[in-house]
Amino acid sequence: MSSLHCSDEVERMIGCYSAMANTFEEHGLNIPFIRDIRNNYDTSSEDCSPLTYKALPAPLAERAVRLCVLPLEDSQAVVQSAGEVTEAVKSLLPAGTQVYVNAPEMLHITVFHMSRPDDPRPSSMSAYDDAMTAVPITDRRGPTPEEISQELAAVTSIVQQMQPLEHLEVSSVVLADSGTLLLCSIDRRADITKLRQSLRAAHPGAPKKQTSIIHTTLLRILTPDQLPPASIAAIRRECARWTERLRGTPVTIKKAWYTVESVFSIIEGERTEVLFGSAW
Repeated sequence: MSSLHCSDEVERMIGCYSAMANTFEEHGLNIPFIRDIRNNYDTSSEDCSPLTYKALPAPLAERAVRLCVLPLEDSQAVVQSAGEVTEAVKSLLPAGTQVYVNAPEMLHITVFHMSRPDDPRPSSMSAYDDAMTAVPITDRRGPTPEEISQELAAVTSIVQQMQPLEHLEVSSVVLADSGTLLLCSIDRRADITKLRQSLRAAHPGAPKKQTSIIHTTLLRILTPDQLPPASIAAIRRECARWTERLRGTPVTIKKAWYTVESVFSIIEGERTEVLFGSAW
């Protein structure tokens, strides 16, 4: 990707992050979204925990959800700051607000879903099957061991032959209207875009819906009540303060994880580590 296109991609992401922040500031939380997603959590206490895919209201087959992520474990300064941001924003929520807080060791950037919880795919390696979307997700079969091995082999080959990711940096801290507190990043060399393109080419049967930004989930608000205007304003100011403090901080990524996720949206499950550039 040329330097001009890289610059365009960076500006696109920064604009997206700004739009998310403005949407929350102007409209507050998306309550219907939060009401739906809270069904994937144990909300019996203030600090909520995600359910296993087998325990969801619409349970999924074994090994149904699979994805490639970039863990932040090699960026401990960023991980520490993320924890401080999370606590700062959490303290501004009304008393009794139910939340899920992502554990430091689980912080990651999602790159690509071979199979999503809202669109599980038995195999991402074969051609895309539009008819699959007509099958209820609870009726879709899980992958065979051979299909898992094929996905892992494809991820391994791509990551091992790719240059290490050395041009990532923090861009902003945003609370989206989904109730999700995000640490948003940019990639000055667009390596993650190239990685996503390579993974898409290798997994033509993967879900069409994929993330196109670079973000790390820190916290989810799960109480389906609108925040008071004073809370919205205070959180927006806190996010802006942390954005100014963290903008430009390097994000070190040395590896990718191919994960067969067993718990909703927290990359807990079978995990295989692949080092960037290790084929050289």
